[in-house]
Amino acid sequence: LLPRPITYTGKLVAGQAINFDSGITNQGNLASGVFNIKWFFNGQNQGFYGSHSSVAANTTVMNGNSAAIWTPPAAGTYTIEFVVDVDGHVAESNENNNRTSITIRVN
Repeated sequence: LLPRPITYTGKLVAGQAINFDSGITNQGNLASGVFNIKWFFNGQNQGFYGSHSSVAANTTVMNGNSAAIWTPPAAGTYTIEFVVDVDGHVAESNENNNRTSITIRVN
């Protein structure tokens, strides 16, 4: 499983909600089965942990099942990280490519 680059919509302004999303690619030859995902904001999970539906073999899904809405509490620089199969329930040939991140500047 491989997360796609993180995208976002909304203004990068403290106190205003930002919508984050990332798709997931299953590079394997079997459906993944259900797995868990988690979002981190400056290294802290803020309740964005949950189940993701199975991803078919050799498929990328961009269906919003991995979205998170977050409101930055103050101006500053934030690192946003998205992790797929966070609990390691899916057997993969590469367990080290389950993360993607971006850095944003909030005014």
